[in-house]
Amino acid sequence: MKHYTLEQWTRYVMQESTMLQEEQLAYEGHLCGCDECLELYMQSLDLASSSYPVWTGHQAAIERVMNGLQPIVPQEAALSPEPLKKQEPMEKKSRAWLRHPIFHYAVAASITMLLMGSGAFQTIMDRIEHENAQGEALHARLPDQGEMEQHIPVSQMIMNKTIVMLDSIQGKQERGGTR
Repeated sequence: MKHYTLEQWTRYVMQESTMLQEEQLAYEGHLCGCDECLELYMQSLDLASSSYPVWTGHQAAIERVMNGLQPIVPQEAALSPEPLKKQEPMEKKSRAWLRHPIFHYAVAASITMLLMGSGAFQTIMDRIEHENAQGEALHARLPDQGEMEQHIPVSQMIMNKTIVMLDSIQGKQERGGTR
């Protein structure tokens, strides 16, 4: 990797007119990947800082901006001894409770109670028991094959059916179908 010298970086910082645009782009590209040259570039910036123009009108500009500002506090409030309270927008106050953890717990508990009350959990348990019963009946009908036959857990069967279903959905989407 070619490294540039401090003089070359100073020439780049001073933007000498003899530098071509391609050469400037090469310098900039090199800075992205070389820490040594970045250090030299920073040194050249420090050396060149004395040649930069100095702005002396900053105090006058500050005064113009400060004089142009309108008083933020009304005259009556400026005379009262109690400090002004920062007022939050009404939208912010009304939505703050939505971010509170207690609200999230309450929603989760409500959904759980709704599912329990509707019998959704019981339906799932009945379905699992039915799958278990079918698996045991199938196992009882098969001849004993010793150690070669392994019982497939219900969770594995559910996982396999889920994977088949997801694969079929993905296949439809790849063919341009909808969900």
